Amino acid sequence: MDLYKEPKTEVQKEYIQFSQKYFNTPVPQMDTIVINNFFRDWGHQFIHDEKSLRFLLEQAGFQKIDRRHVNESPFPELARLEQHYKEIGEEFNILESIVVEAQK
Repeated sequence: MDLYKEPKTEVQKEYIQFSQKYFNTPVPQMDTIVINNFFRDWGHQFIHDEKSLRFLLEQAGFQKIDRRHVNESPFPELARLEQHYKEIGEEFNILESIVVEAQK
């Protein structure tokens, strides 16, 4: 959702331009169009942020909920699990991802 904020970083501007390859017809390079398209085109049902993820994890009985940087974890078996960067690049992957670890 940071893509919607102003002013845009250079990475956000590049991401909006990059997203054009996913449209079948030319569309304006707008943050709102990119966000809506990416939400709808991959069958997502809900866009989560850290607050909503924490709530759901707490409701499911998880504790020690920690936000992590993409592909980083104190647990070696969980580090570098995210592979989407291979398709879109590391900077764009960080821009569109959120990682939360929790323990039960």
